[in-house]
Amino acid sequence: MMMLLVLVVMVLVMMVVVKTVVQVMVVVVMVMMVIVMMNGRSACTWSLPGDNF
Repeated sequence: MMMLLVLVVMVLVMMVVVKTVVQVMVVVVMVMMVIVMMNGRSACTWSLPGDNF
């Protein structure tokens, strides 16, 4: 019975951790998109380093 409880608790903790990680990743992606939009052309030079030479 105790093992079952431990398993349930572990699964719940994993679900919470996954949810928080997904939320953090979504926020990071949104911030990166905003930075790229604000920088505009300068962001294009980052994505194409070959053109800087």
